[in-house]
Amino acid sequence: MATQHKKTKLIKTVDLFSRVISKVDDWSVKTEIEHEEFSEFMWSPEDKKILTDLLLNTKNKETKSLFLDLKFKAFVHSVIENGLNTDDMRLYQQFKDRLPLRALGLSYDLEDLNISASTIKTKAPLRAGFYMLETQIASAEFRSSIPLNLLADYRLKTRPASKMDHSKLLSFPLSVQSGNLTKRLVRLDKPAFMLLLLDPEISASDLSVFRLIKISKKFFISRVFRKLGRRLDLAQLNATKDSEYEATWQSYKRVFKTDSDPAENYQAYIAEQESKQIPSAQRQLDSLSKWLVKTGRLSAVVKT
Repeated sequence: MATQHKKTKLIKTVDLFSRVISKVDDWSVKTEIEHEEFSEFMWSPEDKKILTDLLLNTKNKETKSLFLDLKFKAFVHSVIENGLNTDDMRLYQQFKDRLPLRALGLSYDLEDLNISASTIKTKAPLRAGFYMLETQIASAEFRSSIPLNLLADYRLKTRPASKMDHSKLLSFPLSVQSGNLTKRLVRLDKPAFMLLLLDPEISASDLSVFRLIKISKKFFISRVFRKLGRRLDLAQLNATKDSEYEATWQSYKRVFKTDSDPAENYQAYIAEQESKQIPSAQRQLDSLSKWLVKTGRLSAVVKT
């Protein structure tokens, strides 16, 4: 009886983020927190195999079409073999819009939207997870604040827009300035269609950038705390309790509210953000002492 060869199971593109790219995200978060000017990240032999099977295996129909461009294929091969460093990550942030993140299932953009006279809605539901929203309005009418509202509809059955109660959908509001790229974090607890509500004075043709980029939970949490004026080292970030994270996420969402009293928002900003950015009296005294010693106005005191 002939021996049957076990068929190799190809890795799906959805595994790319959960099994590999999240490690790079953790490294980049650590680098940013510790303010390292230069650091490197190398793949383990197992990671290299996963990436090679996923991205360079010609039998993988999900990614085969991505690598018809030989320059991009060579770039991916270099990343697999040589890892990454801080300079690479800066280049990635600068040119990420040129990479096929959408084809890899790591990003959604204007091509993923159905745009009509009445609604702007994603063609398919987005996967649950953490996202960075990037949007820009290119309107001929300059305005310092243009309200947008991104809504998540967890009901996966399509409903006529006229019968949809927007007030019952999960809301991610933000204000943009014409011509400027605006960002905010989005969290989906389960798959959802996304709807974008524009200001009545803005048309769909004015929407020049719409991008939802998938990020890791750790990167997400670090950005939430950073927005609220809190800097955590990696150990503190890893030790963040779910209750603390959830409370901080609620505070983050209040920063972007567009339907409340601006004066009240400002007072909340002072309480939740500015107060945490002010150094303690002891820290200010220590900084003053160091400055006086450095400028020769005070002699250094040797501790015993």
